[in-house]
Amino acid sequence: MPKVKLKDHLELLEILRLWLEDNIDMDSELEFTDGVTSADMLPVIRAVESLFDMPKAKRCDPPWQEYHHVPEVIAEMNRAESQIWNEARAYVLNRLKGKS
Repeated sequence: MPKVKLKDHLELLEILRLWLEDNIDMDSELEFTDGVTSADMLPVIRAVESLFDMPKAKRCDPPWQEYHHVPEVIAEMNRAESQIWNEARAYVLNRLKGKS
């Protein structure tokens, strides 16, 4: 089985999100397993898409190199916090790619 690239995952998620949005806009009463509807599924798909875009914490420029930041989130953190952030990011991305 060919390896699926991150770009392919993002494209497939976008197609699914757009399809769900269309179902909601057209008042389609689609129901998935256990009573889950398109309206229930859409926020989950949007959240997954945002997780793929989770930014990495980076070391600040001198003289503040003991701090780390995430420019996209406007967050400042110490080294330990940035390591936890980056490990969480790697874990989420690996899980989304089907890796354990």
